[in-house]
Amino acid sequence: DQEDFIDVDFLLQEGRVVDAQLVGGVDSNNGLFGLISLSMRNFDLTDFPSSFSDMFGEIYRKEAFHGAGQQLNVHISPGSHVTSSNVRFLEPDIFKTHYDRWILDVEYSDRDRKYRDFDEERTRNTLEIGRQITTELNLYVGLEQQDIRVSDRDSGDVLPPALANQEVQTELSGVLLNLRYRDLDRRINPSDGLHMKWDNSIYTAELGGNTEFAKTHLFYDWYKPIGGEEPGGDPASSFHLRLGAGYATAFGESESIPYTERFFLGGYKTLRGFNYRGVGPNEGEHSLGGESILNMSLEYRLPLYSTTRPGTFDKV
Repeated sequence: DQEDFIDVDFLLQEGRVVDAQLVGGVDSNNGLFGLISLSMRNFDLTDFPSSFSDMFGEIYRKEAFHGAGQQLNVHISPGSHVTSSNVRFLEPDIFKTHYDRWILDVEYSDRDRKYRDFDEERTRNTLEIGRQITTELNLYVGLEQQDIRVSDRDSGDVLPPALANQEVQTELSGVLLNLRYRDLDRRINPSDGLHMKWDNSIYTAELGGNTEFAKTHLFYDWYKPIGGEEPGGDPASSFHLRLGAGYATAFGESESIPYTERFFLGGYKTLRGFNYRGVGPNEGEHSLGGESILNMSLEYRLPLYSTTRPGTFDKV
C-alpha cells in the first residue's frame, strides 16, 4: 500500500536434479574407458520409496530419496588401463544453519590400474567433517583408510628400488586436514577465477596401517579471460596458470615413502606434452617418482566449439 513499493511474486520450479550418463572415450592418461554415472542432487537418504517395485518411478517423480539438499554420486568406469568405481555421499549442511555450515563427506572408491611395470589395486575409504569459513573457503578434517596391492611386477628388468622393495599389500590409515577454495565463473571449463586445494595427511601405525609417513600437496589453478564475454555468449579465450607443490617424509619405523605414494609428473593433469608419469627422474625407462614435487604450466585456452548447457543460458 505504499506508492514507492511494488509487490513481486517469485514462482519457482525445481530443475533437473537426477543425471545419468553413459560415456566412452580415450585419453592419454587412462587409455580406452567407459563411464556409467548417476548423480542425485537434493537427495534425502531417509526418504525411502513406498516399495521396491515403485522405487524408480518415485525417484523419477521426486517422491523418494528427494528433498533434503544432500548429494549422492555413483560412478562405474571400466577401461583398458584403469577400472574404477566410486560412491560418494555429501551432506552440505548437517545442522541446517544455511550459513557457516558444517559438512559431512563420505566416500568409497576402488581402482585397478595396469602400469607398464606392475599392476595396482587400491581401495580407499574417507570420512570428512568440513566447516564453511566463507562461501568460497572450506576446511575439512577426517580419517582415511587405504589398501594398496601390487602385483605382476616386471621380473625381466631392473625395477626402481622403491617398487622392488614395496610390500605386496600396503595398508594406510591416517588423519586428514584439507583446505578448499573455489571462486570460478563455472564448474565445467572455467575461464575466470581461482581454485586451490591443499591436502595434508599423516599415516600412522597407531591407526592400523603398516607404514608411517606424512604428506602435503598444494594444487593451484588461476584463470584469466582475455576480452569480455557477453551474458549467454560464447566462452572467452583465457589464460590458465597451474601450480603444484608437494612434500612427503617417512617417520617412525618406516624409512622411505612407498613407491605407489610417491609424486609423479607427466600427463594432461599435471604437465601437458609429456606421457603419463613420463617426467624424470628415471632409472632406465622406469620412473622413480619423488618425495617432493614442484611443477608449473601456463596455457592459452582458445575455444573452438561451444554448446549451451541444458536448462541454462550458459555456454561451455
